Amino acid sequence: MEERNLGRGLALAFLAFLLFFVVQYGVLFFLFGTVTVYRLATGSGVGMNLMEQMPTYQIWITLLSTIVTVLLLWGMKWLKKDQIRKEGMPWNHAMYLALTLIGMSFGCSSLLEFLQVPDLVGAIIQDMITDPWGVLAISVVGPIGEEVLFRGAALQKLMDKGWSPTAAIWISSLLFGIAHMNPVQIIYATVLGLLLGWVYVRTKSLLPCIGLHIFNNLTSVVLSLVSDDPNATYVEMFGTTGALMIMVVGLASALFIFGYMRPRLKEMN
Repeated sequence: MEERNLGRGLALAFLAFLLFFVVQYGVLFFLFGTVTVYRLATGSGVGMNLMEQMPTYQIWITLLSTIVTVLLLWGMKWLKKDQIRKEGMPWNHAMYLALTLIGMSFGCSSLLEFLQVPDLVGAIIQDMITDPWGVLAISVVGPIGEEVLFRGAALQKLMDKGWSPTAAIWISSLLFGIAHMNPVQIIYATVLGLLLGWVYVRTKSLLPCIGLHIFNNLTSVVLSLVSDDPNATYVEMFGTTGALMIMVVGLASALFIFGYMRPRLKEMN
């Protein structure tokens, strides 16, 4: 551990949080500027509604910003080889935690639906996954960048500067949730961050976190793609009683499996 300095640890975690936005908006302005210059140069005009093009822009923002973020953190020495340990988690433990994620996803989604938490970007995400590049961005590339930034950088820096693992997990998870800037995602991402932060502290490896994050996002994408109506609510599909059962069973199973796994996933040296 580096020299204990709680204030500096919090500042570094917040810097990682700001880096998330700086890189994303930097890539957005670069893409929009490039397209605008091209249209002017070719005489096709600027006539383009940014919001109408946002799903396409968001795909390439995710793809490019992840590359930029990983390279920046590597150059800053905030990402190190020893954070990528292949022996981080046995396969049977990964399977149990994947089941935890499934229960957590269904349970939280139903709960947030009953609480009527607004989803401000659901339509954009649905448009993104109609494009194979969008599926790649949401399911694979995005999770890699987010895990490197919020677990590999923010959480690790907090612990390096003296924050307890529990406090570091909570702070990095809240920053991870807020970074999504969408009420329904803020809540679920914070809960997801708590689980992935715990996995990172126990395994000291980003690989299990990345794998579980990819599994979480890919599951949601696949369910949306195979659904007849991806915008339908649980209440519309299963009725109020059915939605309540999904919420209770999902959350209860997630808590039960996590409780089973908690003493079994030993902290590695």
